[in-house]
Amino acid sequence: MNTISAHQTNTGGVNITIVTHNRKELTEKTILSLVRDIKNIQYIITVVDNASSDGTYQLLQNLHERKVIHNFILFKRNMGAAVACNFGWSLVDADFYMRLDNDILFNECGAVEKMAHHLSENPEIGIMSCECFHGIDKYIPANTSSGTTLLRHKCDEITAGGCVLIRKDTFSKLGYWCEDYGSYGPEDADYSMRCDKLGLKRYYLPNLDAIKHIGTQENESDEYKCKKISMQKHHFDVSHGMLAVNRILYEYGLRNLYMERKYVPHIESNYVTFSTSNEYVKRMQILKKATLKILEDRRMYIEYLQLEKKNEQQ
Repeated sequence: MNTISAHQTNTGGVNITIVTHNRKELTEKTILSLVRDIKNIQYIITVVDNASSDGTYQLLQNLHERKVIHNFILFKRNMGAAVACNFGWSLVDADFYMRLDNDILFNECGAVEKMAHHLSENPEIGIMSCECFHGIDKYIPANTSSGTTLLRHKCDEITAGGCVLIRKDTFSKLGYWCEDYGSYGPEDADYSMRCDKLGLKRYYLPNLDAIKHIGTQENESDEYKCKKISMQKHHFDVSHGMLAVNRILYEYGLRNLYMERKYVPHIESNYVTFSTSNEYVKRMQILKKATLKILEDRRMYIEYLQLEKKNEQQ
């Protein structure tokens, strides 16, 4: 059963959307640590489940009955993290929007409030996150307009989507997570690109122990690993991958930085199902053809330069 029947508003607070697909034990640890971490800010927790089959439904039902979570939504099939998070973000109006994976442990230092505070005090920041994936050696200090010092990537690497927070005004400019990539896709790389293109910063809390990533490869099935590696390799392909296509579209101004949703939700009694937006598909077919032509022209130009260089050396 789905536990929401009307659009909700959380003025002054945070829309926290947690995406789940199995990993019941990690999901429970994530949610309980999150609730212990939040003390001084209003929030609504919505859990969107991507067709789990390990008893996650019973866990979410129990947490909802205990009022630990406010809403939980069941998808008929696994639609991927982007579609699930977008559905949760669309349900509750708030001043801040958080995307949270179901394998993040909060260490009771008020991480959510701190991220929200820095976003409020520094309008140049588009995305706030916490370090839990790369290690401190990957970051350097970043001075903000309010005078505080945060962290940023040395090489402006993508901001992983495991635990991110944005303001409402950023949401109004960048919109949703891109649903082009399906399951295991690089929608976080896409959101990072659009944030950079908009001229906003992507910073991290200096508290290195604020959160911990408790999902490991040991928690992942061989099937999951293979699918994830295969899909990401496909999308990151610089010659025709979907991420390369979208990068060109943003670079040339052919695609709006505000991301619309590809899939249209249909709320049934027990599940949410989806159909594809025909208008979205038609627009993307036209844009993709234009982009592939640009990529081909670039490839031919690079080959021409390489040939010219080779001729000069002879």
